[in-house]
Amino acid sequence: MSKLSRRGFLGQTAGTAVASAGLTAARSSGAAALTGTRAEIKEHNGAPTLFINGEPHSAFSYMTYTPDKDYFEAFGDAGVHLYSFPANADGHTGWGMKDVWVAPDEFDYSGEDAMYRMIVSADSDARIFPRLHTQCPNWWIEEHPDQLVAFRNEQGELTPLEYGGRKLTYPSWASESALSMMEEAVRRYVRHVRDGRFRDYVIGYQIGSWAVAEWMAVCIDASAPMKERFRRYLREEYGTDAALRAAWGDPAVTLDTALCPADAHHQTPASQSFYDVPENQQLIDYWRNYEEVVTDAVLRLTQAAKEECLDESLVGAFYGYILELGGGSSFHGHAGLHRLLESESIDFFSSPSSYRRRDLYNGASYFMSLPESVKLHGKMWWDENDYRTYLVRPDRTMRRKRSRP
Repeated sequence: MSKLSRRGFLGQTAGTAVASAGLTAARSSGAAALTGTRAEIKEHNGAPTLFINGEPHSAFSYMTYTPDKDYFEAFGDAGVHLYSFPANADGHTGWGMKDVWVAPDEFDYSGEDAMYRMIVSADSDARIFPRLHTQCPNWWIEEHPDQLVAFRNEQGELTPLEYGGRKLTYPSWASESALSMMEEAVRRYVRHVRDGRFRDYVIGYQIGSWAVAEWMAVCIDASAPMKERFRRYLREEYGTDAALRAAWGDPAVTLDTALCPADAHHQTPASQSFYDVPENQQLIDYWRNYEEVVTDAVLRLTQAAKEECLDESLVGAFYGYILELGGGSSFHGHAGLHRLLESESIDFFSSPSSYRRRDLYNGASYFMSLPESVKLHGKMWWDENDYRTYLVRPDRTMRRKRSRP
């Protein structure tokens, strides 16, 4: 294949995500020699900045869900050597990923190794931070249906999660059993990378769970693990049945019988921001509990990655979409940013640029979160600019053929 011009390259890759760091203050100084790689975030020119082997880096990078060797080559020729791609720690097989944790004692990283091999063969100066998905191995999911996310319908019946007529088998983040599996998967993945031939090319890991790795709810989880976690929260919050009844305005509820709300109640509050009390106190308590569940899971898995890489690599996550979700940030579990900002296991946060007002003729681009708060805590905000250019037809925005090796 002949080399593309920059104009031709941008035209053909329209619709593919390109991530850039809006809060770093240094220009790329080029890839350092691959003789043991250390990545970290340090203060530089007044902003938390990516350093690789002691040298500041702009953190401008190329991320894609449709990997193609030619495009990695083109980005490398243009001087962009930092890359990300969707990676699988256990059972996620979306975007052409291969199953990894195929049996209780069997792991197959051949698909992951092929991705690293393709990127490195396209750009020998590559630096890579995989977007690492974990949602438990498929064989475990089949054996533990009671640990999966489910919601209560309007009749109060526990109902498996479905989307478009397809059953979704997501493990509940309230399940200790599920989290133990995901933690093990993350640890094994990082160890596999560090024990392999591509370790010096890897500068970090972006940890995520469920379909798109963004740590967002898809319903009000009323599964058995979440019900028990919710009741534990209520015991800690209220202590007695009398206090719970007074708060909820329900003379029959008890700490031992309280249920998660029905899914029908997940909508944004009437005021767009605030629930009414006492009629909505059950929802308020549920989302406060859910916020803790989500942040506990993020902290646990990012800490696992940090420990396995011996703090020599970056670890981060999608989180904190407060400006994007508005009054729904509680519903999506993203109202716990304050907890994660205090964590030493997280070096950076990320999100796509806002999906609001993206029209070419009068749109605007802004962050989903609070990047200055992130900056004040010494962490980097990695903005994923996945805007489509005018060259992308509306009916083909995300339909390019996937071509993982």
